Amino acid sequence: MRVTWIVAGALACMAGTMLALDVTLKPDLAFNIIIPIFAAAIVGGLGQAYGAIAGGLLIGFAESLAVFNWTMVLRPLNGVLPDWLQLPNTLALVPTEYKLTVAFVILVVVLLVRPTGIFKGASS
Repeated sequence: MRVTWIVAGALACMAGTMLALDVTLKPDLAFNIIIPIFAAAIVGGLGQAYGAIAGGLLIGFAESLAVFNWTMVLRPLNGVLPDWLQLPNTLALVPTEYKLTVAFVILVVVLLVRPTGIFKGASS
C-alpha cells in the first residue's frame, strides 16, 4: 500500500509540474481540470473504469470539437457558395471562454437520459 501511495504521489507531482510549465502557476490551477474530470467520471458511470475512460473521451472530444474553428474545414466550399452566403472568419460552436460549460451540458443530458451513466455505474 505504501508503494501505491508513493507512485500515485510521484505521478501527481509530475502531472502538476508539467501543467505548471504549460499554463500560469496560480492557486486555482487545478480547478479547470477537475471540473471536466468530475463530469467525465459521472457521465461514464461511477465505479466503472471503462466508463470513466469512455466519459473522458466523450468530454474531451466534445470540448475540442465545440471550440474548433470549422471555417478551416469548410474553406473549400467558399468558392461554391453564393455571394450572400459567405463563411465567417471564425465558425466555432462555443467561444473558447465557455469551453468548460460543454462538459456540464453533456453531464446534464446524459443524466437526464441515463441517470446511472453510460456504463450503468453504482446507484444509491
